Amino acid sequence: MSSARYAVSQKIDAGGMAEIWMGRARTNDGFVRPVAIKRILPHLVNDEHFARLFLDEARITLKLSHGNLVQTLDVGSAAGVHYLVMEWVDGLNLRSFLRQVGPGLALGPATYIARQVLEGLAYAHDATDLEGEPLQIVHRDISPPNVLLSRHGEVKVADFGLARARGRISRTRPGIIQGKYAYMCPELVAGEPVDRRADLFAVGILLWEMLAGARLFRADSDAATLDRVRACEVPPLPAMVPPVVAAVVMRALARDPDARYPTARALHDALTDALPLDAVRFTGFDLADLVAEVMPDAPPDVIAPPLFVDVPTALVAQLGRVAPHADLLDALTAGIERLEAQAGIDDERRSGSDRRKRRRAPGGRRHTDRSVFVDRVLVLLDAGMGNAEVAEHLNAEGLTTRTNTPWTAKAIAQLARRARQRRRASGDEDASSVL
Repeated sequence: MSSARYAVSQKIDAGGMAEIWMGRARTNDGFVRPVAIKRILPHLVNDEHFARLFLDEARITLKLSHGNLVQTLDVGSAAGVHYLVMEWVDGLNLRSFLRQVGPGLALGPATYIARQVLEGLAYAHDATDLEGEPLQIVHRDISPPNVLLSRHGEVKVADFGLARARGRISRTRPGIIQGKYAYMCPELVAGEPVDRRADLFAVGILLWEMLAGARLFRADSDAATLDRVRACEVPPLPAMVPPVVAAVVMRALARDPDARYPTARALHDALTDALPLDAVRFTGFDLADLVAEVMPDAPPDVIAPPLFVDVPTALVAQLGRVAPHADLLDALTAGIERLEAQAGIDDERRSGSDRRKRRRAPGGRRHTDRSVFVDRVLVLLDAGMGNAEVAEHLNAEGLTTRTNTPWTAKAIAQLARRARQRRRASGDEDASSVL
């Protein structure tokens, strides 16, 4: 998608590392499609650790393609800020859905959602790279905000930002537990190594909460929540839940990973076998009906003109001069430069750090941070792009070599070879996240 240009229309959500915008992709031929654009939060732009986490997500998700996973379409950078372009899921997340329908979900929809999540996880857990080597992916953040339900009855797992996988660039900072505490497994809280069974435990929590209409481990404070996870005391499900189904859920929530189901496929099949016929017959069509009941009537596919929230009025006026298909960050940069020109602020009156951020090569071509840039090139190559394609992709964004010349296939090959040699020498070639 290197030929596409992206524009945002409105902010959808934000988390601890990034924010999600509704947007559109426009190709050189004029075709437009809705997309979701995920970009790193402004105050984390210069934090190399978070930049690497963001690129790790791109590295993982560009290799995945499954109907129950949110598809990543492109990765790019504008004004020094990385972004991911993902498929637009026309719907809402599981957290919002449960808040709308009220406590306690019927057996059919609850187990259908869980089984669809498990199908996506089964694919991700068994995914391989282009050489057939296992990626060893563990999502590590399965939770209601990261399960999306579409108007068409689809269920999709989102946000691999904290996923563990072979070949990750970043490492979890020592002593830091990342993720949503109420959906963690005991071994993750204890700082022990985790595998795919950590994701199955999280699915067990989702199932228990959907069926019970209550939170399983959440307490009044983070510390109390973590204590509950460590203790792993699971109350029985309501009597209306068939005992065989309850037994499957309780095994998924076993404190000892060895006592849980070994794979997502095994949990999926056990749950399906335990369901009564009416629950098995619940389908995506039925879920679409439920989503339609709680979603606004406004047609979601209509993308409004670009809206820039939390931006000064004067800057909004300047942005109005920007072409509607322009990238948001480029538009913001252009608007700020116009305002500075009106206020008589020239390059000499900016701070040194600000001048470095805005430094341009002759002809308007942009430089970027070297280490993060190299990581991004490797992400694109690992995703299956050829050297010539990567060079074209970078040149389309206005990025140059250190000598201010356009990128070529040969230059990309040399850059990648040297970077991988350095990683092998440092022992980080196959580094994975550790707690």
